Amino acid sequence: MAFYDAVDRADGGAACDLLAPVTVESLEDDADESCSEAVLDGEVGETLTARTGDASGSATVAGRQAQVVLADDVLFLTVSGTTWRIVAAGCDPRPDRPYDCVLEGA
Repeated sequence: MAFYDAVDRADGGAACDLLAPVTVESLEDDADESCSEAVLDGEVGETLTARTGDASGSATVAGRQAQVVLADDVLFLTVSGTTWRIVAAGCDPRPDRPYDCVLEGA
């Protein structure tokens, strides 16, 4: 998957190009650094680097939103313009509660 490939190559700019604007803004606000640095640093970088982004899995689409379940991650996407963008990644399910995501838009 392109997002995880970019993180693995330490290409924060390419990874951020795949994020929804709200996610970029939230990440930059939380980390107090540019998205291209923040997506590779700290807990976000450690969590995303540890996940393979193995493309085998499933996707559920509901209008302009989607949930993608991969072998070792769950992502949430939205349509931004004419392109799907990642709203949340590094998400772990929690019983009877919303997902806990290391990267997510506000």
